[in-house]
Amino acid sequence: MRSFGELVLTRRYADFGVNSVIRAAQVARSTFYYHFSGKDDLLLANLQPFAKALASTLESRSVSPELEQWVAHIWQHRGTARRLFAGRTGEKIHAMLVDHFQESLRTGPATRRQETIPMLAEQIAGAMGALLRGWVEHRFSASAVCLAQSLHHCATALAGDDPALSPARS
Repeated sequence: MRSFGELVLTRRYADFGVNSVIRAAQVARSTFYYHFSGKDDLLLANLQPFAKALASTLESRSVSPELEQWVAHIWQHRGTARRLFAGRTGEKIHAMLVDHFQESLRTGPATRRQETIPMLAEQIAGAMGALLRGWVEHRFSASAVCLAQSLHHCATALAGDDPALSPARS
């Protein structure tokens, strides 16, 4: 995965394929495909800690150091992030975030109607994605710490105790 990360940060994502990853990692094609279905699958595996840091905002009262580190990393590599958050790859990242938020919402302490969880996860992932895209596209200015706090606030506000999303109380 380290070789892949270096490729992502030094070349345009669309400009390299699985062959470049295999050469850089010095692994056999069969080994690569044993673990990953393709380049996007490897990207999503690399972004799992990021998705977990975002999803953990639903369970914490403050911004985690992991989220702050990821946000700072995204800013440091904002040109790459801007391209990754767009198009088909961005849609796959969004879907991964939705999955992580659904899991956090299902296992979290709040009581929710199960049928509302996919909608809420979609809403949280969409709102966070919009903040991240706007930031790396320079549509607004904020420090990494400020953006991490905004992401945390966004998630906790959207996932708050909304009576419409909770089971009816007797």
